[in-house]
Amino acid sequence: MGCGTGTNVITLAQHGWQVTGVDFVKRAIREADRKARLAGIQADLLVDDVTRLENVHGVFDLILDIGCFHSLDPIHQRDYHQNLIRLTKPGSYYLMYGFFREPGGGGPGMLASDLDRFEFAFDLQKRQDGTERGQHPSVWLTYRRKAIEIQGQTTS
Repeated sequence: MGCGTGTNVITLAQHGWQVTGVDFVKRAIREADRKARLAGIQADLLVDDVTRLENVHGVFDLILDIGCFHSLDPIHQRDYHQNLIRLTKPGSYYLMYGFFREPGGGGPGMLASDLDRFEFAFDLQKRQDGTERGQHPSVWLTYRRKAIEIQGQTTS
């Protein structure tokens, strides 16, 4: 499953992945569908909110997020994280690109402490820091879902 659409969906499908792309903007989904048809690939493209994902079902081996998590406020980050747990199984990968904002600063971007919530259900496999357009510190993160206990049951 990918957050965002377009080139990422096509690239994953061309490399053998069964792909579900999600965006909350209908126009982005229409454009992604057009590009997918031109590329001759099959993808399930959905208009949905990443904090709800009411139209997304099943379990995914890979979730790719390029620019979703870092745009959410703390309450919506919690909802997003709960969906990640629901849509993955132990061994699933979660790849995320995001950029940081200064503590106390406004605008888009996440705080380093926002990443702490992933430690409960995901093991950090790799971190590559960089810069977003030469202005904001950014990061690529590769997580792997671990088995966790939820209300007395271990996920498997």
